Amino acid sequence: MDINPKKLELVRNAGRDSGEIDPGCLIGFYFAAHWFPAARNFLPKLTAAYTAINTPQKRLEIVFVSFDRNEDTFEAYSVDMPWLSVPFKNEILRVNLAQKFQITDTFRLVITTPTLQVISPNAIDDIKTKATQAYDYWESISSNVKGFADSPYCEKNHIMTYIDVSTKSKCVYCRYEVIKGWTCLECKISTCMICQEYYSNSTIDEAYKIMCFKSHNMRKVIKINDYYMSRFLNSKYTCRTCNQTPDDGTGLHCFLCIFDMCFNCSKSVCEDKYLAHCPNGHEVLWVYELCAKILEKYERFNFRCETCGESYMGGGAFACLSCEYYVCVPCVKKANTPGV
Repeated sequence: MDINPKKLELVRNAGRDSGEIDPGCLIGFYFAAHWFPAARNFLPKLTAAYTAINTPQKRLEIVFVSFDRNEDTFEAYSVDMPWLSVPFKNEILRVNLAQKFQITDTFRLVITTPTLQVISPNAIDDIKTKATQAYDYWESISSNVKGFADSPYCEKNHIMTYIDVSTKSKCVYCRYEVIKGWTCLECKISTCMICQEYYSNSTIDEAYKIMCFKSHNMRKVIKINDYYMSRFLNSKYTCRTCNQTPDDGTGLHCFLCIFDMCFNCSKSVCEDKYLAHCPNGHEVLWVYELCAKILEKYERFNFRCETCGESYMGGGAFACLSCEYYVCVPCVKKANTPGV
């Protein structure tokens, strides 16, 4: 959900004055309601921390997003808040913010960067345990997400929480110990900072929705060779469907399986159709999980192309499964290219 912090219509002093978020400051979205006792008890702590943190050297803005039942209680609760609020009448914005930050309860403080990348999805505990030092903690995390295109999400789109080496976690992608990184409390998985940055900057390309051999959606990654160098000290990687080593670093990648398909092969898979049939006249179709099926039946993880004779490990192919007839992607592309 795309929300521009510069264009939020906000107010101060229980709605009597308009306001806006100062550019460059960390932002805390405070979801609460006057009728919730824990929120009432926490407000003095948050007010004290907010007042102490804001100095010429440190800037924190808080935006109150009300779950109150009516405008009168909203005004009564927010009148003494020294920060911004979403107008109670702007229910659409309140709902959109709650959805963006995956709020499922009545009482939450979410800290973000100036561009709304989530730094701490459960910052109430940060205030309780660190008080004013929570700002320095958030600032240190903020420096680690500057290269991220979005908030850190897991494969199931849950917002993740920052962790360090004390958690003794291993990255679900590269399998190395996490020194600094992220964890999904719901999925119980963790990622290191490098893997999460590349994952956050990757996308599901609607034009090339392809799965790896384990049925994971592959993601479009730019400069995947830089990822391999930063994580494994080797920039070279192999496309599993053509056995070539791409130079440009753009293609589809499964972070969980460390599995790659170059852009040319992904284009062929989505756009080409094998016009010939197997020797028994059956249609030959793309099978992304071909090697997984072969492994299950024969305990080997490769196939040999019937046209060129080359062996491929892990990749998909155009296949007639009943006849065990397989044609690799490069051969399909050649067959569909006039004059080749």
